[in-house]
Amino acid sequence: MASPVFAFPSDYEDLTITQDKILTLSETLLGTLGLSGLETKQIAKRLEVSPSLINHYYKNAEELIFDTVLFSYYKLVKRIYDSFENQRNAELAARGWINEMLDWEMSLPGIGVILEFPRQVLRTGTKATKNADEMLSKFQKEIGKIGVRNVVFMASAVRAIQKNTEFKILSPAKVASLIATNPKYSMFASVLGFATIGGGLWIAGRRPSDRKNSIWLRLGFDSKRQTQTTIDGFIKLIRE
Repeated sequence: MASPVFAFPSDYEDLTITQDKILTLSETLLGTLGLSGLETKQIAKRLEVSPSLINHYYKNAEELIFDTVLFSYYKLVKRIYDSFENQRNAELAARGWINEMLDWEMSLPGIGVILEFPRQVLRTGTKATKNADEMLSKFQKEIGKIGVRNVVFMASAVRAIQKNTEFKILSPAKVASLIATNPKYSMFASVLGFATIGGGLWIAGRRPSDRKNSIWLRLGFDSKRQTQTTIDGFIKLIRE
């Protein structure tokens, strides 16, 4: 039996105007409202198009959700490379990566959560559930491709800081080799990666700037200041 064909990933460099609008609106709704905020009928209504036009691109909501997460993550990593790949100061490259990742996680937490826990997308009782494992496997494979570029950028910056050299992007094979043979480097790269993703979601979930959420304000939680202090301390630790 042939494997099912899914409507993702799209070619994000060659989207039609309509599909770009669909994914951009879906990114906003999914990122800010979560899965409960994404309905294809609502997207069609807001874009003033027929629901059948969205069905032309996506057979079901699950395909749209997975393509939206890939679209958003792809744009993030592309933005990081476009902005910082020619930066020679390793610390500035690392800080650029951290800030871009945190901004993305905090502004679109619904997408970050799916990136971490994609199985929740496959809701029981939908047509897509019969191909759930294949769909999930496809999504994880595509996320992995984008994720390699993301990790390589961050890990290259960590290595340059550690060695006190100019920043340059290493090959994936070189990063993998260093992680396998250098425990201290591996620890730094792993901590920075997990802490940035987890930290962004943690801050987003607590809405520290929300005046209605006064307990965080009364405890003196200043996300920008305390995050910056943590970043400063971690980079200093790598240099040592």
